[in-house]
Amino acid sequence: MTLRRLFSALLAGLLCLSCTNDESTAQADNIELVKEVHLLINRHEWKELEKLFADSVSLKGATVGSQIIRESNRQCINNYRKMQQTFPQLSQHITQLYAAGTHHVIVETIAEGMASDSILLSRSSCTIFTIENQKISRKYTYYSNRR
Repeated sequence: MTLRRLFSALLAGLLCLSCTNDESTAQADNIELVKEVHLLINRHEWKELEKLFADSVSLKGATVGSQIIRESNRQCINNYRKMQQTFPQLSQHITQLYAAGTHHVIVETIAEGMASDSILLSRSSCTIFTIENQKISRKYTYYSNRR
């Protein structure tokens, strides 16, 4: 093997390692971001939560319907506020987290709480977060039909 071929092979190998390392770092950062989102939701720290979302967010889920809509991050956070007003003791528990490439995190949760009229809520869901530029740009949530 010539020195030129050896150098080319070595450079290609280093580039592959660099890409894999960058993806692993992005996945770890995205998982930490999603964990922080749930921590802030449970603490009802809405201003801090708003900072984790992009200025405009694509949403799908129970609070907005089955169609994808776009809202400002403030409108998105207001959906969390409304839920907390209905279920003041609501808390979300992460049961599983999955990194899916460099821009997506899939989260399985169980939300539990009691409304002021003593109605108990216990609902499992799966949310796909898309993270771009260290901000959540899409949040698609799917709920179980079990009540």
